[in-house]
Amino acid sequence: MHSRISSSINNFLSYCESNNVDVIGITRSIVVGLCIGISAVVALSVYPGQPLGIFNATEGDDLSERQPSNEIVVPPGLQTISGLSEEQIKLILQSMQQQDYCKENPNIVNGESSISTISFIKMLVFVGLLSSLVLVLNRDYNNIVTVLFVRTFPRESSIFGLSVKNEL
Repeated sequence: MHSRISSSINNFLSYCESNNVDVIGITRSIVVGLCIGISAVVALSVYPGQPLGIFNATEGDDLSERQPSNEIVVPPGLQTISGLSEEQIKLILQSMQQQDYCKENPNIVNGESSISTISFIKMLVFVGLLSSLVLVLNRDYNNIVTVLFVRTFPRESSIFGLSVKNEL
């Protein structure tokens, strides 16, 4: 496996050299990209963030233990401090719980999930940047993205009618 990867890298570098492409720049870009990727994985492993409450259920899991109960428990002493009845406190806590749920899930409309305008704009920016990257790489490096696509996915490229003269 190692020899196959190294031969693929050597073929790629020899292809780049034959087309007057800056191999040192490509090598630096690959190293920087790998360093950033490894740093991101390490940072997310050390600081994973807040749990979202999502879990994978398998057969035999008791789902009733993991789901939060709808029963509202009034903390002891709250009734004496506030001077409200237990039913009033439960109504207040229930409305606060509903408000928290709406704040946590702003994309839920009438019980169905929808994509917000902000999320759609973020997705458009990402797609635009990715498309720009592919176009610039194809322009500057003699259709290198197309060549790599044809080499990696030969059957799919034949469906799209893509072919290249000089494969890696």
